[in-house]
Amino acid sequence: MELEQALIDNLQQFLLELGKGFSFVARQKHIRTESSDFFIDLVFYNFILKCFLNESKQLFANKYLPFLPTEEELIAELEREKLIVQQRLENEK
Repeated sequence: MELEQALIDNLQQFLLELGKGFSFVARQKHIRTESSDFFIDLVFYNFILKCFLNESKQLFANKYLPFLPTEEELIAELEREKLIVQQRLENEK
Protein backbone atom coordinates (compact mmCIF):
# COMPACT_ATOMS: atom_id res chain seq x y z
CA MET A 1 0.00 0.00 0.00
CA GLU A 2 2.86 2.42 0.75
CA LEU A 3 4.38 1.76 -2.67
CA GLU A 4 1.04 2.41 -4.37
CA GLN A 5 0.63 5.65 -2.40
CA ALA A 6 4.12 6.84 -3.34
CA LEU A 7 3.55 6.02 -7.01
CA ILE A 8 0.20 7.80 -7.08
CA ASP A 9 1.66 10.86 -5.31
CA ASN A 10 4.44 11.15 -7.89
CA LEU A 11 2.14 10.44 -10.81
CA GLN A 12 -0.32 13.06 -9.61
CA GLN A 13 2.42 15.69 -9.39
CA PHE A 14 3.76 14.71 -12.83
CA LEU A 15 0.34 15.00 -14.47
CA LEU A 16 -0.24 18.40 -12.90
CA GLU A 17 3.00 19.59 -14.50
CA LEU A 18 1.94 18.42 -17.98
CA GLY A 19 0.00 21.44 -19.02
CA LYS A 20 -2.42 24.25 -18.54
CA GLY A 21 -5.97 23.86 -17.52
CA PHE A 22 -5.81 20.70 -15.45
CA SER A 23 -7.31 20.62 -12.02
CA PHE A 24 -7.08 17.63 -9.71
CA VAL A 25 -10.52 16.34 -8.71
CA ALA A 26 -10.31 13.00 -6.93
CA ARG A 27 -8.41 9.82 -6.10
CA GLN A 28 -9.95 6.37 -6.32
CA LYS A 29 -13.20 7.77 -7.77
CA HIS A 30 -15.87 5.07 -7.79
CA ILE A 31 -17.61 4.54 -11.14
CA ARG A 32 -20.41 2.00 -11.53
CA THR A 33 -21.66 0.59 -14.82
CA GLU A 34 -24.51 -1.84 -15.37
CA SER A 35 -22.22 -4.81 -14.88
CA SER A 36 -19.07 -3.64 -13.07
CA ASP A 37 -17.57 -1.31 -10.50
CA PHE A 38 -14.36 0.58 -11.23
CA PHE A 39 -12.11 2.85 -9.23
CA ILE A 40 -10.31 5.53 -11.22
CA ASP A 41 -6.91 6.23 -9.65
CA LEU A 42 -6.75 9.93 -10.52
CA VAL A 43 -9.46 12.20 -11.89
CA PHE A 44 -8.59 15.52 -13.52
CA TYR A 45 -10.78 18.21 -15.03
CA ASN A 46 -9.54 20.39 -17.87
CA PHE A 47 -11.32 23.71 -17.49
CA ILE A 48 -9.92 24.97 -20.82
CA LEU A 49 -11.28 22.04 -22.82
CA LYS A 50 -14.27 21.65 -20.49
CA CYS A 51 -13.63 17.92 -20.41
CA PHE A 52 -14.60 15.82 -17.38
CA LEU A 53 -15.81 12.28 -16.56
CA ASN A 54 -19.34 13.38 -15.53
CA GLU A 55 -21.88 14.81 -17.97
CA SER A 56 -19.52 14.74 -20.92
CA LYS A 57 -19.85 12.94 -24.20
CA GLN A 58 -16.11 12.35 -24.24
CA LEU A 59 -14.22 10.28 -21.70
CA PHE A 60 -10.46 10.13 -21.92
CA ALA A 61 -8.83 7.30 -20.02
CA ASN A 62 -5.62 5.40 -20.09
CA LYS A 63 -5.14 1.80 -19.01
CA TYR A 64 -2.00 0.47 -17.45
CA LEU A 65 -0.83 -3.07 -17.73
CA PRO A 66 -0.59 -5.22 -14.60
CA PHE A 67 2.90 -6.45 -15.44
CA LEU A 68 6.38 -5.05 -15.83
CA PRO A 69 8.12 -4.69 -19.18
CA THR A 70 10.75 -7.23 -20.13
CA GLU A 71 14.42 -6.60 -19.49
CA GLU A 72 14.92 -6.00 -23.23
CA GLU A 73 12.11 -3.43 -23.31
CA LEU A 74 13.60 -1.62 -20.31
CA ILE A 75 17.06 -1.56 -21.91
CA ALA A 76 15.61 -0.20 -25.17
CA GLU A 77 13.71 2.54 -23.31
CA LEU A 78 16.80 3.53 -21.33
CA GLU A 79 18.83 3.73 -24.54
CA ARG A 80 16.18 5.97 -26.13
CA GLU A 81 16.18 8.26 -23.12
CA LYS A 82 19.99 8.32 -23.06
CA LEU A 83 20.07 9.48 -26.69
CA ILE A 84 17.53 12.21 -25.98
CA VAL A 85 19.58 13.52 -23.05
CA GLN A 86 22.81 13.40 -25.09
CA GLN A 87 21.17 15.34 -27.93
CA ARG A 88 19.87 17.98 -25.52
CA LEU A 89 23.31 18.38 -23.97
CA GLU A 90 24.92 18.76 -27.40
CA ASN A 91 22.32 21.35 -28.41
CA GLU A 92 23.07 23.39 -25.29
CA LYS A 93 26.78 23.64 -26.17
